[in-house]
Amino acid sequence: DVCSSDLQLSELENLREPVFNQLEQQYSQLMLTDNAALVNYWRRMRGTLRWWRGDYDGAAQDWQNFPTGQTLLELAQSKTLTADSLPSNLIGRNAMLAWLSPQDRRILLERASIRSVDQLPQLNQASPALELVDQLITTMERASSFDDWLKNSALISQPRSQRLGFGTLSRHIDGPLPSDYYTRTLNQPMSMFFAAMLSSSTFLPELDTALQPQRDRLLTAVFGDAKRDNQT
Repeated sequence: DVCSSDLQLSELENLREPVFNQLEQQYSQLMLTDNAALVNYWRRMRGTLRWWRGDYDGAAQDWQNFPTGQTLLELAQSKTLTADSLPSNLIGRNAMLAWLSPQDRRILLERASIRSVDQLPQLNQASPALELVDQLITTMERASSFDDWLKNSALISQPRSQRLGFGTLSRHIDGPLPSDYYTRTLNQPMSMFFAAMLSSSTFLPELDTALQPQRDRLLTAVFGDAKRDNQT
């Protein structure tokens, strides 16, 4: 996750820029394909990386057909955008409105923070904690720009993924699902409001095919040819 605060730790600080440079080069290389859907996918990801690094000109080139990205760049570079002129159907639109409309900030952030659920009785569980909304408001008030708030608010969450198939595979039909995977450190404003900008497709065969040569090289480097053959 390029937005993770872990990359700002002193131990990783010297690695961050070389990793980002290599990632941008990989995006550019992967865009050399005739598959238009994949080109658009990689271009949006590269634009997101460039925006995160402060390369607004480069991001603008990649985000020419991405209204959310164009709006983020406008919020980062000018103060002419208003709540009334904010386009519709944007990723994270309520969070943007909260920045542009301080008088309605609380209700907009509460609305933006409610997770989508299928069952009405679960609504209370999906509603944001008041403490979290207070933190979002406080950090937004202290930020110099919306861009600054997204990148430097220092609000993080540390979730653990659950073993969703554990009950069926292990006949463990009651009790909580184990949550013993490693802790992830997420930038909270980005993960709450703009996660779709960092999407990782769960089913995109063309993407798997494009990444397979790199996966093979990684397995060979780690395990050798024999181990790679067993893995594939």
